[in-house]
Amino acid sequence: MSTPPLAPKPFLDLLSPEDRSALIERCGRRTLGRRQLLFVTGEPRGSVYLLRTGRVKLVRRTDAGGEVIVGLCGPGDIVGYSGLSTLPPRRLTAQVIEAGEAHTIDEPDFRSFLTARPVAALAVIEAVRRRLETLRDSMVDVVSEDVPHRILRLLRRLAIAQGQRPDDPKGELSLDLRLTHQEVANMIGARRQTVTTAINDMHRNGELRRDQHRIVIGNPR
Repeated sequence: MSTPPLAPKPFLDLLSPEDRSALIERCGRRTLGRRQLLFVTGEPRGSVYLLRTGRVKLVRRTDAGGEVIVGLCGPGDIVGYSGLSTLPPRRLTAQVIEAGEAHTIDEPDFRSFLTARPVAALAVIEAVRRRLETLRDSMVDVVSEDVPHRILRLLRRLAIAQGQRPDDPKGELSLDLRLTHQEVANMIGARRQTVTTAINDMHRNGELRRDQHRIVIGNPR
């Protein structure tokens, strides 16, 4: 059996204690309410958010009026940084899906911090690389897996991102995250009705089950 994957460290955990303290000293703090919009597509760039608690989805709107969720950010993650020297308008919309708190800093100030601390700049590059890797894996799933397998693989990736490891003989994971069927559909490139049917079937088959407020995810077939 292969070694279970470790949860990737979020941006703040990639920083040295000295860099993390220096960065937080420059930041303000903001309370994040569920469903709150941090920014929307097309608006000028402003704050960078460093999540302390809570979760945020990153959304790309389609021409037909729908949405594609291109990423989920949790505690320690960075939201809203472009990495560019110029400040183009926002390309994505960021919405809170789980209430929490964030450190906030203006993008030019954050860039100045990174310029003075190259090791922290490398941490940003690593965080962006991991986000792109997750997006790549999701795209491969869309073209190579059916909807039930896409759902299981998505939920397992999210559980591992929360620090879960499949240590039991069954290879099960548990996920503490509220996602609507529509949000799951928007993350795997499927219709909401199809996702609902697949999830109901997986509950009947024992591939998914509820344990109080957590979702328990079976090992993929």
